[in-house]
Amino acid sequence: MAQAELIDRYLVTLQRSLGKAPDANDILAEVEDHLREATAAYRRDGLDAHDAETRTLQIFGSPKLVARAFADARKKKGIAMPTTFTRRAGLAAMACPLALVAGMLLLDPERWTAKRWTTNWYFAANSTILIALALLIAAMLGLRARHGGALGSVGLAGFVLTAVGALPVLLQVSWALPFWLIPISAGCALFALGLLRARLLSRLAATLFGGGLLLTAALALRDALVGDEQNVTVWPYGFLGIAIFGLGLTWLGWQLRAERPIQSSQGMAPAA
Repeated sequence: MAQAELIDRYLVTLQRSLGKAPDANDILAEVEDHLREATAAYRRDGLDAHDAETRTLQIFGSPKLVARAFADARKKKGIAMPTTFTRRAGLAAMACPLALVAGMLLLDPERWTAKRWTTNWYFAANSTILIALALLIAAMLGLRARHGGALGSVGLAGFVLTAVGALPVLLQVSWALPFWLIPISAGCALFALGLLRARLLSRLAATLFGGGLLLTAALALRDALVGDEQNVTVWPYGFLGIAIFGLGLTWLGWQLRAERPIQSSQGMAPAA
């Protein structure tokens, strides 16, 4: 069978499965884009045309499966679709809290070691926090991909706010906790609200994830407002908020990691 016929025949079958759905043409165009892009990626990895397209279709799922998923998406305003990427994002979610705690500890070593603060300590702290935020953004991307459009504008706003909040750390000013903790905690809260509204993963995990950093950010803001540059309140009470946030995010990451990517032989993974 020629390479081009695999995707073409798949799309014909999908069109039949969609029936007279009002958005059938949009769905076909979206699916075709995904299939062509995935096939091109496999080709770059060294597979020949036939094997690349075969692998793509195996991972994407059968036409009936995809049609049913989009039908459910019309009701939920989103589609739950575990993939290899979402599983990897689960690992990022589980690693993020550990990196964040390490970065916060490195930010002020005099509180827990006999070492004096130096610029080397600060550089290590800033870099570790930046890694934690990169892992957080990767985790949020995976959650968005897993939920499709179900997170809506609220989830998107939370993601954007979190990404913007990471900029001060990127600019090497992680010492100014309120400048990055407040927008990131607010972004996580909005993103968690999108998760709660989607009802596709654990609500308790989403609540912990969204509420934890708000506590730490509130303590950092309190210290800033009273002029306490040593962040006395944040240490050690702020770590309680990070622990709550970390528990929720790790839980969500575990759920992503536990799901199997969609395959035509297995069907759609059940919504948690």
